[in-house]
Amino acid sequence: MQVNKIQSNLSFTSLKNPIKTEKFLYKNELVTMREALPSDLLDVAKDMKKWMSQSYKYEYCMGKEPKHQKAREMFQAIDKKQWLQEIKQHLADMLKKPEASLLVARNPNNKLIGYATMEKMNGAQVPTGIIENIHLKLAYRDGDLGKHLLDKITKTAQNTFDEVVVGSYSLGERSIYRNAGYKFIESEQYRKWLNAKYDGVNISEFWLKKDMNH
Repeated sequence: MQVNKIQSNLSFTSLKNPIKTEKFLYKNELVTMREALPSDLLDVAKDMKKWMSQSYKYEYCMGKEPKHQKAREMFQAIDKKQWLQEIKQHLADMLKKPEASLLVARNPNNKLIGYATMEKMNGAQVPTGIIENIHLKLAYRDGDLGKHLLDKITKTAQNTFDEVVVGSYSLGERSIYRNAGYKFIESEQYRKWLNAKYDGVNISEFWLKKDMNH
């Protein structure tokens, strides 16, 4: 389904490049994509906590072996409120960084329907932005909104990063990234970076990269 842009206003800057707040007509709804404000962070943190919980339980807690039981016990022992606050604080810290970007998409009822985050990847050979999170609620995926969200978060890297990388678990998403100029790569450095950042969590995803100089 084609999603039409009907309004575009230059109203904020992300990184060093002006990015426009835009409104898209999706079915009969006006969807707004813009830079996140402090008031957006709790909604984004709640959504991140939800899918992180689901992912952890699906990958580590579903079996009947002792290791699965141990994983369930560890998950139950987590202070969920503290975890939510830690995610929110991480997002708040991102907003303070000139090389980071956090975009949100909201429907006419101001409900969060999607978001994307990017920050600088330390230790890369060239200035590199890494899209850590990009998410669009399932009910809004049968159109071009995901493409527009990816396009907007990628554009925030202009004049700051030489390349942008993104990891994905879903092979079905590959065409979305490749249509936006990303190319599939076989490299361990990005996986190792996330593995170190998240205390040894194994990231079993494939990676794509876009050269921002072309």
